[in-house]
Amino acid sequence: MSLNEKTKAELCEITYDQSCCKLAALSAFVRTAGSIVSENRNYGLTLSAPANCAEYYGGLMQDLFNARPVYNVGKSGITGFTVLNENSLSILVELGIIRVDGNQLTLVIEPEDYLVENECCKRAYVRGAFMGSGSLTVPDVKVKSTTTGYHLEFVFSNYLTALHFCNLLGSVNFLPKLIERKGNYIVYFKQHEEIKDILAYMGAINAVLEFSDLVVFRDVKNQTNRVTNCEISNVNKQVEASVKQCNAIKTIADTIGLENLSDELAKTAKARLKHSELPLSDLADLLGISKSCLNHRLRKLTAIAENLK
Repeated sequence: MSLNEKTKAELCEITYDQSCCKLAALSAFVRTAGSIVSENRNYGLTLSAPANCAEYYGGLMQDLFNARPVYNVGKSGITGFTVLNENSLSILVELGIIRVDGNQLTLVIEPEDYLVENECCKRAYVRGAFMGSGSLTVPDVKVKSTTTGYHLEFVFSNYLTALHFCNLLGSVNFLPKLIERKGNYIVYFKQHEEIKDILAYMGAINAVLEFSDLVVFRDVKNQTNRVTNCEISNVNKQVEASVKQCNAIKTIADTIGLENLSDELAKTAKARLKHSELPLSDLADLLGISKSCLNHRLRKLTAIAENLK
């Protein structure tokens, strides 16, 4: 089970004592996961959701409105539910989805303020929106190299609805970003600290702990990889430099002979050839000179070889 699925399963365990919170949560869930349907002049709703979320919000529908949702069932089990009868229009009105003015029905784009008047209702509304259209994406730590980062988002079909949700999050000290993607409007967070905070705000404490562990594990893994890559790079550079130095010394030996070099350069050249695998610091210790002195001698040997070509 993915962390996204675990988070929604955990949120399905939360119970509400007050009807106002149930209404806020259900309103957000229907608004993000549902569609309005009509039949024989009756207006109702149908929605798609994982089985646990559908059953959870179907239960809230029964508690609040004594409605009996008809669960949609596919090959994998429950895929959502439908409420469509002579009373379902009044449910949509109570949820702040539709406004009735005489014979005129109007879709309410920006949710009514009374739904999120209390702090507890704001929290419930955010939960409902996440369970209806939200998702949490985290990097797969088993994959050696991945471009996937941390990402938590809520999807809305209307810009004003998404903007209203941004403002609601802003009222409780969150600063999400908003973009358009394929005709939908995405309210999202990408910083792991922000994601951890929004998970905690929704009440998904177990998800916060697992997410935090994942962040720490990935940071340690990335740091280890950086150190390893740096070490490999340094070794490669040392090998390349040693090969270049040994080739230069061999050129000198084949043309003028090492015996025609000064004692210091001859001694350095022979030591480099004999201990080609040693890093400069170890070779300098072997010769009893400083690393900078050794570097100077090797550069001089390389320059001599270049002039002999």
